[in-house]
Amino acid sequence: MNVFQRSLQALCLALFLLLLLAADPVLTGFIDPARVFALDPAAYLGAVLTGRVLLPGLGALLFLLLLTWLLGRFFCGHVCPLGTTCDAVRPALGGKSANEPPGSRGPKAKYLALLFITAASLLGLNLAYWGAPLTLAGRLFILVLGPAGEFVLSGLSEMEVLSDQASSALGLPPDRYLGAWFFLLFFAALLGLQHFRSRFWCRFLCPAGAVFALVARRPIFRRTVLEACTDCGLCRKQCPMGAIGSDPRLTRHEECIVCQRCVELCPEGAIVFRGLGLREKFSDPEPFLPGRRAAVQTLATAAAVAFVSRAGLVEAWNRQEEGQRILSSELIRPPGALPEDDFLNRCIRCGLCLRICPTDMLQPAMGHSGWSGFQTPVAVARSGPCEPGCTLCGDVCPSGAIRRLPEAEKVWAKMGTAVVDRRKCLAWEWGERCLVCDEACSYGAVELIQEPGLEVAVPSVREDRCTGCGACEFACPVVDRPAIAVSSMAEIRLATGSYREEGERRGLDISRKGRESGEKQERREEREASGLPPGFQ
Repeated sequence: MNVFQRSLQALCLALFLLLLLAADPVLTGFIDPARVFALDPAAYLGAVLTGRVLLPGLGALLFLLLLTWLLGRFFCGHVCPLGTTCDAVRPALGGKSANEPPGSRGPKAKYLALLFITAASLLGLNLAYWGAPLTLAGRLFILVLGPAGEFVLSGLSEMEVLSDQASSALGLPPDRYLGAWFFLLFFAALLGLQHFRSRFWCRFLCPAGAVFALVARRPIFRRTVLEACTDCGLCRKQCPMGAIGSDPRLTRHEECIVCQRCVELCPEGAIVFRGLGLREKFSDPEPFLPGRRAAVQTLATAAAVAFVSRAGLVEAWNRQEEGQRILSSELIRPPGALPEDDFLNRCIRCGLCLRICPTDMLQPAMGHSGWSGFQTPVAVARSGPCEPGCTLCGDVCPSGAIRRLPEAEKVWAKMGTAVVDRRKCLAWEWGERCLVCDEACSYGAVELIQEPGLEVAVPSVREDRCTGCGACEFACPVVDRPAIAVSSMAEIRLATGSYREEGERRGLDISRKGRESGEKQERREEREASGLPPGFQ
């Protein structure tokens, strides 16, 4: 085992986890966790080509590619958190020999994956999040291992409620995330591929690995075999990437991750990594790119998938009308989210906004916006409301899919409008005096009015004051579907410009209202003294 490599892997993984932990209301002002995702060429390429905009972090990415040309695929072998995780689970899975037979087509698949993602991005469909390793690692630790860790800690501290906590670890409150079963199975399958070949994902499927492989095809610092080699083949059998050909003197440099395991294993000390001159010739064991027919088939498939998505053939509601998307009324995006097409193009599904949301309102979409919006963040008010003074989701977004807004602008970024379902409302339908939604609203958008024929005051929503924050929906005591819920109706989503100016142009009157007036304080004290459940008197 290469001690230096393992130590550097552990350090880089710890830094990555620290950056994810920095997506926290307390720490985000000191550390910007978004910058690390610019180092993922697949994620960056997908967002830039689909969104048709240059994102921050290009300089850092180009510097990383320059280092890759000089040193080889060191990022994959020493830095990438997903690669480190694959190495960590490999001993537990066992499996077959590390190497591939000469002429194997397996490693070429990652170039087809890169071609597919690039072609789909040029045609307006961002699918890079399915293969970008840093975003995959982010979702693994945020959506799966994070809740699992919370479950373990809570189980150790409160063994008497272990059965209750078990449901939480599967994505139910308070452990955060919808679709936990899907993410658990997806990442179990991804990591389980190590049983068949070490570094299976890195070798055969990773599009970012394909980018690094293309750049590292002719590295300056590379594996060299000296004349002392006895052709024992030990290095070829144990190479985790299958980078050594049938002749151990030949190296597939585009597959080598500079782990230097072969250096430690060589009984003759005949293998070294050193810098060589630019003019020195390379000996290629075999062609490394896929054939022309496979490339054409991949392009055709990407075009077909993009056409199906853009034409809305699998999403009947996601159609075009006078240039505007007609979206599901339940699709609520975070405040400051770009218009839907731009949002889908720019979002890299890194999970940072989900991680930082202090109320767990933001959840991964599991069908809210069709398959083209899969895993994008959606606001689920039943999980928690959007805090009026919180702007964290925009602050940590690395791609600008959620705009970074000051607090004074954010309150005007109307997410939707609350709507009262009179058939379920305790006051409208059952004549019970309920005050919850009125008291929960920070903007004075819910008012209690006296309707003819009704004995109690009933809630009514003033659309011009409602921001769609979901506080009323979260607080509603009606089980199952709440009696008041936020719809995407009248949402405001701007790519540029002032939300406040747009809101005032629409005649909105959004401001924080004083919520503890004398009358409300009296009602609160009366309810607390009665001992009745919240919302009843």
